[in-house]
Amino acid sequence: METDWIHGFAALLALAPLVQAAGTTQEPQIGKKVTIEASLAITKYDDGRIAPVANADKLTAKQLDAVLRQMNLSEEDLKTYPEGFKKSSQAEVV
Repeated sequence: METDWIHGFAALLALAPLVQAAGTTQEPQIGKKVTIEASLAITKYDDGRIAPVANADKLTAKQLDAVLRQMNLSEEDLKTYPEGFKKSSQAEVV
C-alpha cells in the first residue's frame, strides 16, 4: 500500500515538467508592416523577429540583405552569410 503512494508521487513528479511546459505558451504577437521596397513588405515583431517571408527563394540578394538588416544583422555578418543560408533563414514554413 505504501508503494502505491510512492509510485503515484513518482508519476506526479515525472509529469510536472510536462504540465509546466504546456502552460508556458505565449500570446501571438502583433507585428507591424515594414516596406522593404514597392513589391516587398515584411512583418516585424516588437522583439525584433521577422515573420517568415513567402517565396523567399525568389528574393534578390539586395532584398534578402534588406530583410536581414531589419533583424539587426551587421554588414559584416551579411558579407559572410552565403545566399542559400539567407534564403533559408527567411523561408516560410509550410
